[in-house]
Amino acid sequence: MTCPDCAARYEIPPDLAARLPARLRCARCGAEWHQDAPAIQPPEPAVPAETVPENAPEPAAEPAVGLMPAGVVGIPPSPAIGTPPVAVAAVPPEPISPASPVSARRIAVAPAPETVRLLWLASIGVLVVLIALAIGFRGAIIHAWPPSLRLYRALGLAR
Repeated sequence: MTCPDCAARYEIPPDLAARLPARLRCARCGAEWHQDAPAIQPPEPAVPAETVPENAPEPAAEPAVGLMPAGVVGIPPSPAIGTPPVAVAAVPPEPISPASPVSARRIAVAPAPETVRLLWLASIGVLVVLIALAIGFRGAIIHAWPPSLRLYRALGLAR
């Protein structure tokens, strides 16, 4: 599959492909799109094995080069160009209910401005009440904690 915005290519494991159609999100650019189920293709005919003489030297193995988009983790790379396809037995996908969830990340949502304003007012209200209590009960506070007398004297509130 390919992201329609940044053209990042992804290989979808068969167990996740069975859950398509679904809404997908690109790991590179964050774009979201609706992906339909891929069309089922008929299996390719098996290629006969080549006969190799017993004393023939083994061909040098070329390293497979697979390109993956930056930041994509856990998705196997595409096979290198020129690599012959591997024959895989066709297994029909298990039926799933439409309510089966496809894994997705939660997006943090900022609170509404009215909520933020209300939280600020509540915080200021708590501070006002604490200051009023500290002034109203300053005699008891000074008696219970004598070093607080210096603070009350500095504020001009000592008795």
